[in-house]
Amino acid sequence: MSLFESLSFHLREALDGIKHSKVMAVATITSIALSLFVLGAFLLFLKNANLFLSRLHDQYKLVVYIKDQADTDSVTQLKRRFEGDPAVESVVYIPKEDALKLVLADLGEKDWIVKTLEKNPLPDSFELKINERADVADLVRRLQSDRAVSRVSSGQEWVAAILRAVLLVRYVGFALVFVLGFTSLLIVGNTIWVTVYARRDEVAIMRLVGATNWFVRTPFLVEGLLTGVVGAVLSFVLLVVGYRLLLGQLQTVAPGLSGFAGWPELKRLGGQLVMMGGVLGFLGSLVSLRRLSV
Repeated sequence: MSLFESLSFHLREALDGIKHSKVMAVATITSIALSLFVLGAFLLFLKNANLFLSRLHDQYKLVVYIKDQADTDSVTQLKRRFEGDPAVESVVYIPKEDALKLVLADLGEKDWIVKTLEKNPLPDSFELKINERADVADLVRRLQSDRAVSRVSSGQEWVAAILRAVLLVRYVGFALVFVLGFTSLLIVGNTIWVTVYARRDEVAIMRLVGATNWFVRTPFLVEGLLTGVVGAVLSFVLLVVGYRLLLGQLQTVAPGLSGFAGWPELKRLGGQLVMMGGVLGFLGSLVSLRRLSV
C-alpha cells in the first residue's frame, strides 16, 4: 500500500468513525468549540489590552510644574537635567503663556471662564515622555526634591489600576482555559473510547491479518485530530462574528474609539486556535487508545 493509499484509507476510516458516533462527535466538537471560543476571546482581550497599553505609553507624559519664583538659570539647569536623564525619552518646555492658549483652545466657546481672570494662573511646565522601562516612581521622587519644582503630575495611580485589572483578568483567564481544555480532553478521550469499543471486533480482525498497532491506531488519531480542527474552526467563526458585533456596538456608543485588533491579528489567532484544536483532539485520542491498550 502506497503512502497516498494509506493516508486515504485512514482518512476514510476516521470519517466513518465520526459518522458512526454522531452524538458523541457533536458533543466533542461543541465542547472543543466552546473551550477554544473562551480561549480565543481571552487572547483577543489580551491583544487589545496590550495595544491599549502601548498607546497609553505613547501618549503618557509626566508633567513637571515650575515654581513661579524659580529663576531662568534654575529652569535651564532643570531642562539639562532632564535631557541627561536616561529615564526621560524627550522633554518639551511649555511657558505659561502657551499653556493658557492650549486651555483656551480646549474650552472653545467657554473660554470666557478663563478670560475673566485678572492674570494667568498657570505655571511654566515641562512635559516629559518617559522610557518604557523607566522607574516612574523613582523619577517622581527625585523631581519633587528639586527646589525649582512645584509639583509633578504623573497619573501613576490610574495607570497602576489598569495594569492590575489586566493582570487579574489574565490569571482568571488562564485558570478558566485550563479547566475547559482539560474537560475537552476528557470528552475527546471518551468519544474515541466509545468508538474503539464499538469497533473492537473490527480491530481484532485487523490484528489477526497482521495489522500493526499504529495502523490500527491511526484512524482514531486522525478522527480526534479532525474533531479538534472542526471545533476550532467553529470557535473561530463564532469569535469573529461576536467580535465584529461587539466592535459595532462600541463604535456606535463611542465613535472616537479606535486602534482595536484587526483582521491580521484575527487571522493569526485563527491559526493558533486551529493548531490548538488539532493538538487537543489528537492528545485526547492518544490518551484514550492507551487506556484501551490499542
